[in-house]
Amino acid sequence: MQYKELHEKYESLLKLQTEKQLLLSSLPSGYISKKRISKNSYSYLQKRTNGKVTSVYVKDCDLKSIEHDLSLRAEIEGELQSIDDEISKLEDAARLISKKTHQTMMVSRRCIKMDALPKDRRQASLLFAGAMTALEGVPASGSVDEQLGKWVLGEQSFSKSYKSTLKKYNLE
Repeated sequence: MQYKELHEKYESLLKLQTEKQLLLSSLPSGYISKKRISKNSYSYLQKRTNGKVTSVYVKDCDLKSIEHDLSLRAEIEGELQSIDDEISKLEDAARLISKKTHQTMMVSRRCIKMDALPKDRRQASLLFAGAMTALEGVPASGSVDEQLGKWVLGEQSFSKSYKSTLKKYNLE
């Protein structure tokens, strides 16, 4: 596998991992338990939260849907484990190839994770970054602020501003 193919495979796995994680976050977690009270059967979605088991009553009309979602969740968790294993193998291979190849992959990882942030969290992330750089005395340039503003709005990828900044300071 050529280095370019290695990097493309890595990025596609990261994107797939991110998509699966986003889907997973929209699915319920836990398990269905059934209780019999006075000859009637009741279903509950149970899960452990902060060390305590919580139960939420599930209406009969919603039971099949929730069971399907829990099954889908288990399937996606298995897929994520396989994806994580493959990503680890590619990162190990990159380390063996060269430090530069591995660093390039880590830049891709950061950028893809930033692009996966919902738009409402992007603004908070940008405000936090601004506060941190202000503490360090290294404010972002006007062009970087402009590019990051476009990223917050979803008009461009995070990698465009990140990589151009790395290039500007010969860190690429």
